[in-house]
This record gives sequence, C-alpha cells and structure tokens, in this order.
Amino acid sequence: MNQAKKDIGIGVAGTGLGTMLLRINQDPNSRMKVRCLYEPDRQRKFQRYDIGKPLDEIAREFDVDAVVDRYDQMLDRKDIQVVAIFSPCPLHCRQITAALEAGKHVIVTKPMCVSLEEARALVSLVDRTGLKLLVAQSMRWNSLFQEIHRLAADGELGQIRLAEAYYEHDMRPVFDVSPWRYEMPQDLMYGGVCHPVDLLRWVLGEIDEVYALGGRSGLGKRYPADKAMNYILSLKHPDGAISRVLGAFDLVHPPNLWRRPFHGIGIGLYGTKASIFNDRIVCDYHPGGKPVERDVVPPKDQLEHAGEIIGFLHHFEDCILHDQKPLVDVRDGAQVIAVCAAAWESIRTGQPVKVSREFDRPARPSPVPAPDAKPARPEQLRMVWPTNNGCAIPKPILPDGYFLRTFRPGDEQGYLHLMHQGGFTYWTLDYIKEVLKNVLPEGLFFVVHQSTGTLVATSAAQHAGYDQAELGWVAGDPGHKGKGLGQAVCAAVVDRLVRAGYKDIFLKTDDFRMPAIKIYFKLGFVPRLGTEEMRLRWQKVCHDLNVDWTSMSERAV
Repeated sequence: MNQAKKDIGIGVAGTGLGTMLLRINQDPNSRMKVRCLYEPDRQRKFQRYDIGKPLDEIAREFDVDAVVDRYDQMLDRKDIQVVAIFSPCPLHCRQITAALEAGKHVIVTKPMCVSLEEARALVSLVDRTGLKLLVAQSMRWNSLFQEIHRLAADGELGQIRLAEAYYEHDMRPVFDVSPWRYEMPQDLMYGGVCHPVDLLRWVLGEIDEVYALGGRSGLGKRYPADKAMNYILSLKHPDGAISRVLGAFDLVHPPNLWRRPFHGIGIGLYGTKASIFNDRIVCDYHPGGKPVERDVVPPKDQLEHAGEIIGFLHHFEDCILHDQKPLVDVRDGAQVIAVCAAAWESIRTGQPVKVSREFDRPARPSPVPAPDAKPARPEQLRMVWPTNNGCAIPKPILPDGYFLRTFRPGDEQGYLHLMHQGGFTYWTLDYIKEVLKNVLPEGLFFVVHQSTGTLVATSAAQHAGYDQAELGWVAGDPGHKGKGLGQAVCAAVVDRLVRAGYKDIFLKTDDFRMPAIKIYFKLGFVPRLGTEEMRLRWQKVCHDLNVDWTSMSERAV
C-alpha cells in the first residue's frame, strides 16, 4: 500500500484526550499528520494514552516535529493547517478564535464553547473567515450510533414521536486525573449533557423548547457546592415529537445498559414501526404476534474513542480537500449550546424556555413584497431526494453546444438577467448577494451556451439548516427550452449535495410547474406528503402528469 503524502499538518492543544489524535501519523491512508503539540506543563502525566508516559517520549514515538509551551508558537507554524483543540472547556472559545484569526481550520472537542455569547461570536468569525470548524461530537463516528441513525433515517422505525438519550458517568475517578474539571470548573451541562442533546438533534432534528431540572447527590464533593451535577431535560421538537435527556454525573456508575462493554451514553427511539433501545430493536408485532427482539449490529467495529477519533479526522480531511460541510459544523455546535443555555435558564426560572434558533440559516431570503403584490399563494409542494435507498446519483447530460460550470465573480449581471427571464423579476443585484450567502462553495451551477457565452440555465445547492440542503432557484432561458438543460443543471446540484454529505435533500415547487415536477421525478425526487391536503394536491399532480399515484405514494415520505 502506498503511503499518502502527509501534507495537512495538525497542531494539538490539550494533550490528555488530544494525544489520541497521534495515531493518524501512522495511518497510511491519511494526508494528516500531527506536527506540533502545545502543552504548558511538560512534566504532566497523561491518562488518555499510556499512564505515566512523558510527553516528549510520546512525541518521539509518533514522529511529532515540535512540542511547545506557548499557544502562539504553534499558531505561527507554517506547516500547521489545522488546530485541534482538546483543552479544558473554558479555554475553547479564545483558542478557537486565535486559531481562526491565524488562518487555521479548527477541530474542537465538545462543547464548542460554554455560553450563547461565545457561540454567536464563533459563528460570526467562521462566516467571516470562510474557514472550516468541526465540533468533534465523537458519538457520530461510533459504529453503533451510526447504525442506529441509519435505521431511523431509512424509515425502518417509522415516524419517531418519542425518544430519549442519556449520559451517565461517575465523575469522581475523572476528577482524580483531570482536576481542572472541579477547579475551573467544567460546566457539566455544556460539557456533558451536550452529548445526548447532539444525538437527539442528529436523529430528530432541532429542539424548540426545553424544561429542565438540576440537582446533585452529594458524592462529588470536590465540585463547587452551588452547581448542579445531575440534570433531566424534557424537550419539544418542531414537528410535535417529544424527547428527554438524562445527564447524571454525581452518582455511583450504574450497570451497563448495552449488550457489550460501552460508554455511559445511550439512546432510545420509539417509532410507529419499531423501537430501539441502545443495541436492541423490537419491530411492531400487533396484532396477533409476539415481540421479537434482535441485536443492532453495526457494519464495522468502531466503538471506542480511538476509532471515533480516526473517523472524524478522515471526515475533516475530506471536508478540507473537497470543500465540504463538516458533519457537525459551527452552527450545529452553536445550536447545541443554545439548547444547553435554555436548559440553564429553565432551571433558574422553573419554567419551560424556548430555544434560540438564531443559528439556523434560512434557505432563502424573503423579498419585501411590492405594494401591489398579489395575495399569498398556497404553501409550496415539497419533494425529497431519497439519500438512503440506493438511488443512483444523477449525472448531468448536455447536448452539443452547451457546457456546465459554477458561479464565478463577474457573473452577477448575467445571473440577474437569467433569473428575470425565468420569472423572478423582483431580483436585484443586492438580492443576489443575499442568495449567495446560503449557497455552498462551487454550488451555484450554470449551463452556458458555448457559441455566445450566455448563461441559459441555473440551479443552486443551498445549505438549509441542520443536515439539510435545498435544491433551489431553478431558472432557464425560454429561448433554449426543450434541450434538457434544466434536468442537467439540477442533476449537478444533487450530485454536489450528496458529495457534501447532506442527508435531507429537498426542493420546493408549485402545483402548476408541471414541466419542472416532471424533471424532478426523473431525477429521483419523491413527494413529501405530510398533511391530507398535501396528499390530495400530489394525487392531482400525478394524475395530470400521467404518473401512477399508487406507486408514487408508496415511495413518498
């Protein structure tokens, strides 16, 4: 096997858990290499790798170029492209800020930061610099949780209307080897409860409201007496689903609730077709059957921190090389902080608290209606591209005389003219600037007429919130219709979104856009039914397009 060139340098801040990143240096399939370690206390012993092994010895073993005792010395190195922050939680925000301002991409262990104000500042800074930030929510790279997520995303559990997640960990032995957790101290809501909160967001989507209780058992005597260590959160989701979180850190560690040795983290998902609790699943057996329990078996064995860390390093490497959105980016990290902040406010007030959704990025800006604007039209139809059923990714096919490319500076006027031709007459150059804020890098596609250089068809790949993306702003020059240009440019967008790792790819359209809906069907999109009204509208659309409704309704979501 050929050794990949090690040309993506990593600097690690925090040499407890952070030393586990060193294994990437021995991975022949990765271009990443830890080149520098930042540790102000060279004599410290390191519990996460080998107890008692000195830092300099570890550095030699893994061919690390330098060990420094000042953070700025690491940031000044030209051979460092990524800073991995595994330091105490209260230091995260300032270290992330310094790394981004030094032009480095960032990996940070959970939590991203420890307040809503810090989250706002970090989102703004990432947006301004254009650099990538990954929050290393390690459970997302754990094979068991990945398989549980797949089962839910593939619809094997049906509609999930009830869920729970927990993180239980006796902190007393952890305090023994990382005293900063009670000295600084670590906020256990942000630093611990964030794990199950992120798992529920991953499966169920965003959280609208939280009611929380906090308390303690009195075992963790070193932790500040005025701070809670045990938490119960009741959560409400936008679609009406409800869930709960248990974060318990002041307790005798309970029995393992998995069939195999595992973390003190778990999840229960209760759907209309099946229920999962950790690594066991029961499918619906009513009427006339008996419950049959089977194991959830992941396709690979990546169950410990070492494997999870290598998993997210490979992912972040791909994000850098292919300009993709990290699975848990700065806005995802900020939204977890928003949930935890609301939980603290609920504990303080004793009332349910709405979760700030300020970190959602709207799918598209809303134009100011003209004074003579027509009444609002009915809610748009939605279609979904089935990412999890093996549907082939469409490929753009163009006739002779046309080619495909993405947006580049200077296209604004031609883009505006094309959108006007497509019926979006309210667009302005300022409006284009707003639209571009939501478009993925290399995500705005044009079909160009080769002989004239004119933009004749377009569609955009847009970030639309947590793990969601939209195919939007489809328009074409009527003088070039009938050549399959709309289908080609939309296929390019689907390919871009799938490559970027989005799991929920959707589009919005109208009942009267029959030619466009026909194209979307050809690309593999299916209706999202939702309400009975939507079902009836889609039934009429299929009838008008001579599409078999029975077959389509079975594939719809």
